[in-house]
Amino acid sequence: MKVCLIDAFYLHDPALINSHWVAERTAIALRERFDAEVEYISGDDVGAVSVAQVLEAPFDGYAYFGHGRESILYRRTTESGEPIPVFDLRHIEQIGARWFHAFACLSGRTLCLAAASAGTAAYLGYRVQVVVEWEISQLPNELVCLLHELVTIASLALAEGDRSRNSIRRKIYDVSQRFLEWMDVNWERCLGMPWIQQAGLQKLANLLHMDMVLEGSDVIA
Repeated sequence: MKVCLIDAFYLHDPALINSHWVAERTAIALRERFDAEVEYISGDDVGAVSVAQVLEAPFDGYAYFGHGRESILYRRTTESGEPIPVFDLRHIEQIGARWFHAFACLSGRTLCLAAASAGTAAYLGYRVQVVVEWEISQLPNELVCLLHELVTIASLALAEGDRSRNSIRRKIYDVSQRFLEWMDVNWERCLGMPWIQQAGLQKLANLLHMDMVLEGSDVIA
């Protein structure tokens, strides 16, 4: 199995620092579970041209980590605030009969449907903003382990060939419930975390299964 991770990391963007952590954890999970060959493009190497190039390479699937809107994935914006696309509707047909997971905001609304129409085997995105508001050094070790499991389970499911919306949603739900239960039972150990982080983690645990969108030629209910 050969997987490409597209990591739109930027050191001065807190959201991209955390999505970079998710990318690193996904690489670890793929290697441990499947002994997968995982390759990266990351940071300044991520752009529309480089993404097009890796989509032409013989990977089995892709996972993107970074910013997103309904019809584009991006890393940076212009001075006027306009996103600079690294992936958009022009790239969709290049995915072909493979899987693509966009750990990013909003792409489940448009890119996901366009990918399905273009023959992508499975495109998994989210129809809402993906909350990545945490400071990993402030989290208890047990919660870090559960967060690792929570943010990698969708990519692992796609990599192992699961194409069922209900099945993948259930897998994410099961982890999210263990994650939320730990926060509830161990609330005293969470007191050192700012309230906004606690709320953000709880929101993330819910949206990853509630607002997941999975479409594609191989996708079943």
